[in-house]
Amino acid sequence: LEAIGFSTYYDENGQGAGFVIMDPPRGKVDVKKLNQDDPEEIERFQAMMVQRVDLSVSMEKAGLTNYDREGNPRIVIGVDENDEPSVRLLDKDGREIGSVPVR
Repeated sequence: LEAIGFSTYYDENGQGAGFVIMDPPRGKVDVKKLNQDDPEEIERFQAMMVQRVDLSVSMEKAGLTNYDREGNPRIVIGVDENDEPSVRLLDKDGREIGSVPVR
């Protein structure tokens, strides 16, 4: 279990890859139980971590998303399947509050 993760995936649209950064756990962790692969401690540990950054690419697009401390996406930067760049700013409820290009 790491605060940094890598992934690759394959689906009907091709393949993609991602890089994720999580907050450190918010609370005390029983390292001994984690080292023993205790499923309850692993689940508790994972629940304490919040995703903060996601960098991903696929055959069609690439993007970088920054999340707030609650795990809500707040800044989304990307290049779509038509090679058009965008930057979107979101409020805590996911509503767009700004963008480039302006929509």
